[in-house]
Order: sequence, then C-alpha cells, then structure tokens
Amino acid sequence: MLAHTLFSSAALAAIVLAPFGARAADPVPVGKAEVQQLVSGKVLTVQYVDPLRLTLAQDGKVDAYGTVSGIRAIGTWSVDDQGRLCAKSPNAVLDGCRGVLRGDRGLGMTKVDGTGFFLISEIK
Repeated sequence: MLAHTLFSSAALAAIVLAPFGARAADPVPVGKAEVQQLVSGKVLTVQYVDPLRLTLAQDGKVDAYGTVSGIRAIGTWSVDDQGRLCAKSPNAVLDGCRGVLRGDRGLGMTKVDGTGFFLISEIK
C-alpha cells in the first residue's frame, strides 16, 4: 500500500511539474572566428528596445542606427578573444563589448554588462 501511495504521489508530481521542467536551454557564446565570419562586411539588425542596425565594414568601421529613435553613432569594431563584438565610439549607445550568443531563438547579443539576449533578426 505504501509503495502504491508513493508511486501515485510521484506520478502526480511528474505530471504537474512536467511543464515547468521543459524550458529552453541557455544561450551559449559563439567563438571568435565564427563571430568574425558572421559580421565582417555585414549589416545586422539587433532587437534591442530601440532596434539597432549595425553596419560592420570589413575595414573595421561601424555605423549604428537606432531604427525607432533615429540615434546614429559611428566608430570602429573588432572581436575580442572571448568572441565578443566590441565597438569603440564616443557615443555610449555603441561603445563597449557585447557577447554574441546562439540560443533556441537563433543568434543574439547581450548588453554591454553581459546580461540579456537580444535577437539578431537579420544579417545581410
């Protein structure tokens, strides 16, 4: 009887808790070589609160445009040894390093402080 009660309790818990256990895997960082290949000479659209269009020229120049606010920033870009996309710019919106991650929703970027996952909705 005790075994039946324990089994029934365990089965009920498994059924009730199953939806909570089925969560997406955490995004993982993309390596330096892959980030360089993905972004060099490309235009990326990153879905921050103000979607940001980044034009990353092969010569290391970057132009950023906030598609809602109209904020524009320029500077230079590189990929550091950790695979983060780094920009140097006098504009704080653009300046700093952001992680590039691969998750269930696709590629994304972090904020400069390393938090968040903001979808890269387009690379062309």
